[in-house]
Amino acid sequence: MKELFKAFIPGKTSIRNKGSWLFYVLTVFILGSFILILASRFFTEDPVTNVHTPIKKWQNTSTSGSVRINQWTWNKEKKTMDFVIEYKQELDKDVIQNVQYKIIPNATPDVESKYKIINQMDNKQAIRVYDVKPNFEVLVVKILSKDKESDNEEEILKVFGNEKNVSIEHKKTLPTKEDYQLSFIKDDIEINKQNLKNKEKEKGELKKNIEDLNTEINLLDAKKTYQISDEKEETNNQIEAKKSEIKEKENEINNVEEAEKKLQEKIDLLNKKHQATNKIS
Repeated sequence: MKELFKAFIPGKTSIRNKGSWLFYVLTVFILGSFILILASRFFTEDPVTNVHTPIKKWQNTSTSGSVRINQWTWNKEKKTMDFVIEYKQELDKDVIQNVQYKIIPNATPDVESKYKIINQMDNKQAIRVYDVKPNFEVLVVKILSKDKESDNEEEILKVFGNEKNVSIEHKKTLPTKEDYQLSFIKDDIEINKQNLKNKEKEKGELKKNIEDLNTEINLLDAKKTYQISDEKEETNNQIEAKKSEIKEKENEINNVEEAEKKLQEKIDLLNKKHQATNKIS
């Protein structure tokens, strides 16, 4: 009892006395509270605050297709977020037609944002999200595929528009349906032009292969001057093999040239479509 009584005498309980039990209790309590606050912040912080889906990069869906975002544009003046989404062609057209979105700002996870599909052309959609205010942190876009028969919705992908990474627009007018139509056509023109360049490069490589094969044939032919009959026969076989390879390359060139014609036709038609749409708008 004497020892217990001594523990509570003034000299032992004064927090100025670093040897007192009260000093140690208070120190442990303060440090423990500080660690607890830090730990609770770490575990409760929303994991989507620092993510962003970059533009022009394909993202695999839970189905067999892929999706990419071609644009994130936040108009601070109008409090809207426009994003352009593109579906890779292997996705069934019915899937694209029946896709829906659930859009939630990270700052207000209980509130679903309203949106509107401004334009759709083939596998591209321009979507406008409304009431996107400053400090929204991240716009979470859930892409849902709706089954026509059962009306069940399946989330096939989730994309994120981070406030720190999106493009910012201050214009007082928003892009129209026609603006996006022109943009989509222009994108298609550029894609086909790039494909045409790739075909031209492919054709150039095939022609170079044929030149190299002809050079090899000439060298082999020159070797026959100093060869006996058996050696000549073997060399002739090598020459015939290379000639067959040249024919294959020539057929490939014909196929490439046919593809080039189709691409050029497509580019010409898209240019006409762009001009016609531009006149209407």
